[in-house]
Amino acid sequence: MFIHTAREGFDPAACFDVVPLYQGLFFRRWQERYGRKVVTLVSDDSDDAVHVSVQCFEYVLPVVGSLWVAPLGPIGSFRSESAEKAFYNELRSLCTEISPKTVALRVQKEPEFSSIRMVLAERSGGSFVQPPVEEIVSLEESVEDMVGGFSKNVRRVVRRYEQGKCEGVRFHIERSDFKQYFAVVYDLLEQLARTKKFGLHSRMYYEALFEELQAHPENGLLVLGYVADEESPVSFMLVLYTGSEAYHLHSAASVAGYESDMPILTHYVAFKEAKERGMSRFNLGGITSTSQSSAGDLSVFKKKFGGEQIEHPLSMDIVVSGWRYALFRFLRLRLMLALRRLVLRFYKMVEVELQAE
Repeated sequence: MFIHTAREGFDPAACFDVVPLYQGLFFRRWQERYGRKVVTLVSDDSDDAVHVSVQCFEYVLPVVGSLWVAPLGPIGSFRSESAEKAFYNELRSLCTEISPKTVALRVQKEPEFSSIRMVLAERSGGSFVQPPVEEIVSLEESVEDMVGGFSKNVRRVVRRYEQGKCEGVRFHIERSDFKQYFAVVYDLLEQLARTKKFGLHSRMYYEALFEELQAHPENGLLVLGYVADEESPVSFMLVLYTGSEAYHLHSAASVAGYESDMPILTHYVAFKEAKERGMSRFNLGGITSTSQSSAGDLSVFKKKFGGEQIEHPLSMDIVVSGWRYALFRFLRLRLMLALRRLVLRFYKMVEVELQAE
């Protein structure tokens, strides 16, 4: 039996031991507040036992239609191949009912059955939302043992802080009135984006997040770091809770914050807060093996906390409209080639100008 639900009462964390943030209740509410369409599908039995749950989020693509993404989902286990087949059929019907121009469904878990004749399936390199590898720090051991797993440099900074040698460093933990700090948090994000040269989501994206936290403060906390006599924070970390897992969603630091090792200390304070709350693990988010980009640098930083790397299955596309999907693939390839040509042309122009000088 399937339940088509977006009701407030259904919380996957109440049904499964480990629920990824992106398949949790808070994330669905946040995305709906942001304006994104969401489909929630639950499979249960006559005893009301939930076996599988999934949430799909609509991404509107230029020209071709909508792609529905289920990041790190579905969660649960199917009772049989026929139940799995019926589940994906039902999900497909729901998404196309809401968005008739649906191109495909992108799901993290590949169906186990071999013949899926009503749709086409193709492996893809990852979802729109979450990298396929995450860094997880265990919070089940003592604080001393946890710190012992950090890299040498991180341990040194943490121990200096615990010994009171980081003069002027202090932290504020906000658990309820999140919106009063939105401006300073967004400013820190903009500073980091300029320094590391990466793009941010739209301001509305972060505003919707803070509004949802304001309405449901039990779902997270904000760690703000200060140095010396500064009135404004020089670092922050936004932590969300889902089930027994704390999730590092966003963090940033100013130049002054980096000079005082605040990114390290802000992480450490967030770990301790999550541990005191009873969380068993702290998810630092996606990492990459590439070290030649800001994402690669960030991955190196995350690995200094000695966590375990969890690799998720590659996502796959369940094609709903063959011709729309073919157009999507064609346009994506053409756009990538056009961008490459544009970049090469720009470099040639610069090279000519340099030679002329």
